[in-house]
Amino acid sequence: AFDPQQLFQAGFQLSFLVVLCIILIMPVFKKLEERWFAPDPLLAPHLRRQWHPVLRIPAWFCWETLLVSLAAWLGAIPLVAYYFNIFTPVSTPANLIAVPLCGLVLISNLSSLILAGWFPWGAEVFNNAGWQLMDWIRLSSDWFARWPKAYWYVSATRFYGSALYYALFIGLCTG
Repeated sequence: AFDPQQLFQAGFQLSFLVVLCIILIMPVFKKLEERWFAPDPLLAPHLRRQWHPVLRIPAWFCWETLLVSLAAWLGAIPLVAYYFNIFTPVSTPANLIAVPLCGLVLISNLSSLILAGWFPWGAEVFNNAGWQLMDWIRLSSDWFARWPKAYWYVSATRFYGSALYYALFIGLCTG
C-alpha cells in the first residue's frame, strides 16, 4: 500500500513467487521423499540400515537445503528468463554451499552489531569473519559458474508462457 510500484519490480516478484513456489512444492517433495526412502516393510526393524547419528543431522541438512533450493529454482525459472535472459541449472547445487554460508554471514554480522557498543574488538572480529564468508560465497559462485553448461542465455519469456508455466506448476503441486 505504501509503494504500489514495488509490484512491478523484479526483486519483489521474485521474492514472493519463489516463496510461494517453495510453500507449494515442499509438501510434494516431502511425499516423494517418504515414498523413496521408506524402509522395507518386510525387513525386521533391527535389520534396517541406520545412519550413524553423527552423519544423520548433516545429511538431513544437506538434503533439506537441496530440496528448498530446487523448489526455489523451479519457481524462479520464468522470471529469471524474463528479467535477466538467463537459464541457470547450476543454481541448485551452488546453493548447497551459498545458503549455509549466507546464514553464517547473517549470524556474524548480527554478532558484530550486538558487540559493537561494548566490545569493539569482538565486533571487528565478527566483521572480518563476515567479510571472509562473503568472499567464500563469491569464490564458490565463480567456481560453479565455470562449470560446463552452468548457464546459458535465453530469450525473454512472454507473459503467456510464464502464466502457463505457473498455472501448470500450481496445478501439479496442489493437485
